[in-house]
Amino acid sequence: MDLLGATLTSAASYDASQVRLGVLRARFPEALAVLADVVSGASFPEAELDRVPAGAAGRVVQRSDMPAALADDAFARVLYGDDHAYGAPLLGTKESLEALGRDDVVAFHRARYAPGQGTLVVRAT
Repeated sequence: MDLLGATLTSAASYDASQVRLGVLRARFPEALAVLADVVSGASFPEAELDRVPAGAAGRVVQRSDMPAALADDAFARVLYGDDHAYGAPLLGTKESLEALGRDDVVAFHRARYAPGQGTLVVRAT
């Protein structure tokens, strides 16, 4: 992406995930090919997946010392219940992160990051 003068960022929430590409018009075709590979050709190397839960678990533990975060989680749990996705913390829990395996991630990606499951928005400026 650096060679193309492009930026590629991602974000996720309860309802959606986004991958954003910023690039000059002249380099758009090449950068779009990289974006397509990132979204559809993810390989989920074991070493990377081992690293992510540890970092996320650290953030979960850190949030447990934040009264506002605890209040947000409690409010969502009361409002939506334990059986609804919105009732669980967005980052997960220490237990859910520890139970998450590579096969779970690959299955989730395969089911949701497939043709017909997303929207491509292009904004030229």
